[in-house]
Amino acid sequence: MVERYSANHVKAVILHPDDFAELQGDSELLDDLGAASELSDLGVRAHQIAESPEGELVDDEASVRRLLGL
Repeated sequence: MVERYSANHVKAVILHPDDFAELQGDSELLDDLGAASELSDLGVRAHQIAESPEGELVDDEASVRRLLGL
């Protein structure tokens, strides 16, 4: 995951054990979802947004719905 951002700049991160467990669970969930044979149109759109370059943080429900066309 570190190399996703830059293979030439390795970074270390210190996490609380509870946060690490949550991230590990999220990673397993994403692995399970990645094993699915196909994504819905909404899933494809959400993936495109998540993989786009970082910009302004959008965390309110109305904005997320607008971005996903819901």
